[in-house]
Amino acid sequence: MTPSWLVILAECFDPFIFVMVMGIGISSNLLYSFPYQAEWLKRCSYPMFAVACLIFLYAQLLQFVHMYVYVYSKKRSYKEYFNDYFRNLTRNVFWGTYPMGFATIINYIASLATYQVRDPAVARRLMRLTYIFWWYDVLI
Repeated sequence: MTPSWLVILAECFDPFIFVMVMGIGISSNLLYSFPYQAEWLKRCSYPMFAVACLIFLYAQLLQFVHMYVYVYSKKRSYKEYFNDYFRNLTRNVFWGTYPMGFATIINYIASLATYQVRDPAVARRLMRLTYIFWWYDVLI
């Protein structure tokens, strides 16, 4: 039996949540790479990037919890979940915001590695992480 708090939490999930990640991620990228050279714009982009990452992780966790509750608590199959969340026209249009939101996070990490990080070893590791994330984004 699935706890009731988990069911309530799972009911909060909708793919529309990834729109917030996309919007905040784009805003943080714009503030970081704004053509007007002002340090305060870059400083404003740091918390926005952190919020975008936190919302992305929260939405990702909520997605897995939702799938678990949908399949195991409601005794349905993965095929029914797929049909309800990927073929349903009211929900499937928002799944495109998942890779786009993740791409904004990837672009920001690449910008940090290119322009902000002073240590070449750290920048190289960040670029490797960016490359791994990029391939994951390509696969989804």
